[in-house]
Amino acid sequence: MIQLTLKYIKSLAGSDRKFRSGFMIHQKDSIISIEATSQNSLSICMKDSKNNEQTITLYFYADTGTFKYANCSCSDTQPCVHTIASLLYILYKKESLSDELMANKSIKMFEAFERLLLPPTSTISLQLVGLSVLILPQSSPNTTQISLSVGITKKYTIKNIETFLIAISKNENYILSKFLTYNSTNYYFNAHDMQIIDLLQDYLLTKKVFLQNNSNNWLKPLYTNSISLPEPYLKRLLALITFESYNIRYNRIPSSHQGINKDIDIDFYMVENKSSYTISINVFDIFFPLSQDTKYIFYNHKIYELTDLQQKSFILFQHYFVDKHMDITNEQLDDFINQVLPILNRIGHVTFDSSISDRIITYPLICKIYIEQIEDNISLRLEFHYGASVINIFPHSKQLDTLDILTRQLEKEQEIIQLLKTTNHSFLENGNLYYTNDTDLFLFLNKILPKLVPLCEIYYSKDFKKTYLRSNRKLETHIS
Repeated sequence: MIQLTLKYIKSLAGSDRKFRSGFMIHQKDSIISIEATSQNSLSICMKDSKNNEQTITLYFYADTGTFKYANCSCSDTQPCVHTIASLLYILYKKESLSDELMANKSIKMFEAFERLLLPPTSTISLQLVGLSVLILPQSSPNTTQISLSVGITKKYTIKNIETFLIAISKNENYILSKFLTYNSTNYYFNAHDMQIIDLLQDYLLTKKVFLQNNSNNWLKPLYTNSISLPEPYLKRLLALITFESYNIRYNRIPSSHQGINKDIDIDFYMVENKSSYTISINVFDIFFPLSQDTKYIFYNHKIYELTDLQQKSFILFQHYFVDKHMDITNEQLDDFINQVLPILNRIGHVTFDSSISDRIITYPLICKIYIEQIEDNISLRLEFHYGASVINIFPHSKQLDTLDILTRQLEKEQEIIQLLKTTNHSFLENGNLYYTNDTDLFLFLNKILPKLVPLCEIYYSKDFKKTYLRSNRKLETHIS
């Protein structure tokens, strides 16, 4: 049994002005409908002082029947004037309220059964309404928010997302504005928009089950015009709008986009200082991951979907460019060009100062392997040639100092080195790679060497040729 008094409602209003405003709405007989949504809650639809429809949900304590809290489709702080008007309506209708609620419940029941008697309505006779998604990116995990707007030619922001989703699931009306009330009898969403609605309904159901199983007291429903999506649901939503239009608002700056971007292109700039180098991005660049695996990231008011390699590259970029720049010493320059630059090029491009770009030289990699038989064993020498530059790997020797900056094909170099190190090996005093074990020698000759042929120029001694020819294999090599 609901317990209300006029004195309590006046004190709840907090000011005479708010109470008078609520009382005036109540006097205009503005209530359109009232129904019990649960044993302890009522949903009221009314017209406000401007003749706009508002939906108010009132909650009462189960044990005492006293007022607990309310949610209203308006954006005013609770308790709003519509809540005050609703409580006054209940106060003065207390004697006949039960009968009215029972009558409304019966009407809704018969309407529901009647809908099942009618044949399914073709969408040809319905009017299509559109759904727009607004994403509000946040850098903290699981805090990115979305809001929705619905309409035909003009879109109206959904003021109460949970109520909207519940209304659709129950085939009930939802007031979008004084000009448009959505209902499944007259309107429909296309298949793509319904996928988004189904996703959000699934999230709300999951949240409800989680709260029910993990809290003795129900938390208040999220009656707002935006909701924060946990990462799994955000990723599913972004996958749904990959090729669709959506809107973004970040730091109050709105922007519209057609689909999720695939080709991220971060601008890097590298300059030479007196005794070092600095690579940086624009100080106004904004970037952060929308998912912890960086599959989706936010960069300069756009959302990008990254490949697996780009995800790993972005993680390193985010870690080392926390101050939006990286300092490099003269000694580190070659390593930067050959180890860091290829990674940065996966997610953007680097513009070099002319003092750097004029010194960067690029040649094709020519790998040369020299194989020699020493008694029953094999000695191997490996060289990487870039133009006139020779980099000795086995035996290792320091690259000659030069003002030029040589770009190397490190991935191909590593592929060759790892092939040579697959079998057990040792090193001679001169630094050459050395295979001595019969099993390892057989593995090298029959498994590894054929894989090296398309990658390298192979030179071998006459003695080695005789040893290799015993396997009756043909090999394109050179005789040293």
